[in-house]
Parts: sequence; structure tokens; C-alpha cells
Amino acid sequence: ETHLHRRLLLSPVGDPLVQFHSLQELVSIFIDIIQVHFVLIDVYNILHRDISINDILMFICTTRWTAASHDQEEQENVIVKKKFRCSLLIDFDYADMLNSGKQGVSSSDRTIGGTIPFMAIDLLREYNSPSKDFMHTFSHDLESLIYVLVWICILYQAPNEICSDWTIEQTCLKQWALAKTTADIQALCDQKVGQLSTRSVLSDFMPYFEPLKP
Repeated sequence: ETHLHRRLLLSPVGDPLVQFHSLQELVSIFIDIIQVHFVLIDVYNILHRDISINDILMFICTTRWTAASHDQEEQENVIVKKKFRCSLLIDFDYADMLNSGKQGVSSSDRTIGGTIPFMAIDLLREYNSPSKDFMHTFSHDLESLIYVLVWICILYQAPNEICSDWTIEQTCLKQWALAKTTADIQALCDQKVGQLSTRSVLSDFMPYFEPLKP
């Protein structure tokens, strides 16, 4: 007889990424996600393939941060005051196993995956008719992380505070959010190429995020 064990999750396991408390915590979360991404690839041979702003959560770390301090009271204060939280990468619907060389996932194995506003340029270029030798690689996921950060820096004026002075249609992210058709996606691909080469997206960064500009 086969028995199935199910676990029901009845409460939130983390906070949305945009609820970060400070720039330091935001940067810490992104560093954490990069490390998680590396472990998924290096240890488990898994490529996420769909990193977006809604796939990154934050949760309070309950382990002792001995690397930060050996003082028990200070360690407890770090946790209680929520100075820094850990990241949680969710939504593995598009995830797949890497090939034997850990180079990537071939388009012949799966269709092009991702959330359009945060997709890497190469993925947008191959979106509608991927070539046989095209592979989704770890660098495409890392590029998606950059777009997540850009999204936050332009649309939020402070932690958990969306900008009230303009809408997304008034920013350089308009095409990112509205791309739906084949023509839209190709236009978005071309736009991202231009934005990265000229760094024009930096001009739309909110003042709060000025320290993050390269």
C-alpha cells in the first residue's frame, strides 16, 4: 500500500524582496542569492531559469552569526532587530538539471523559460524560435538578478515604498513591463542592449539608490 505524506504551508515563509530595511540589507540579500545560485549549480546541478522579483523572499535567520560576532548578546540583537535577513529562492517551475559539463540547459530539453521583464538579452533574442544549439546558462540567471535590482532602484523610492511621482509607463522600464507579442519582445531585446551599453537606466534611479550606481 502506498502512503502519501503532504505538508500544508499555512503561513508566509518570508517577506517580499521590496520590504528590505536598508541598502545594506538589500545588497546582502543579493549576495546571498548569488551564493544560493552557485550551490544549486555546483552541488545539485540545478539551474533555476526564472529569476524575477517575485521569486526572491527574505526570512529572519535563526542561526548564530558567529562570523559577525562572538558576543552572544550582539548576535541576538542582530536577529531581534532584523538588521539583516537571509534570502529564499522560490518558484522552481522552470528549473532543470544541467548537462554533464554544467554549462547550461539545452533548448532541445526545455523551452525558453523566464519572466519577460527580467529575462537576459540572449533569452529574449531566442524566445520565439530557439536555435538547436542554444543553452540557458548560469550567466543568464545572473543577468536576471541585475534586472531585478534595476527594477527596484527605479520603481521604489525607499524600502517598501513604491515611487509616487511616476508610473512605470513614465520610466525606461515601460517596454519591460508591457512586452507581450513577438514584436514587443524583440523591441525589448534591442532596448536592453542599448540600455546596458549606454548605462541609460542609471539616470532613472531614485535618489535613495544613488550609492549603488557603478
